[in-house]
Amino acid sequence: MIAKSLFLLLKFLTNLEFYDIIEIYKGENTNMEKKISIIIPYYNTHKETEKLLKTLNMQRTGTNTEVILIDDNSDGQDFSNLVDIYIKNNKNYGVCHSRNVGLNAATGDYIAFIDCDDMILENYM
Repeated sequence: MIAKSLFLLLKFLTNLEFYDIIEIYKGENTNMEKKISIIIPYYNTHKETEKLLKTLNMQRTGTNTEVILIDDNSDGQDFSNLVDIYIKNNKNYGVCHSRNVGLNAATGDYIAFIDCDDMILENYM
């Protein structure tokens, strides 16, 4: 639904056809591997978060990814050794704010959000 709306808006604004828009979307560097920023807001779910990060790190070998963990001022474990970027909020702002902080820190071409208590399948990456 969002992709269709985006396509219609882009077509309206630029007067381009579908295949022209696809070429713009692909960009010039189609044969280069794109970087994926994985943003994980975290608050007081220590066991689940540790399991998620270890699973992600096992799958990241050979991929162009960065893992960004935003600690929303939890009172527990520091996972900075398991992620590329670790940010700790100075107070509990909530998950929406933490995601936005992660977006500001992200350097990837694509963004993926994973909640800290989610589990991922073995072939996620």
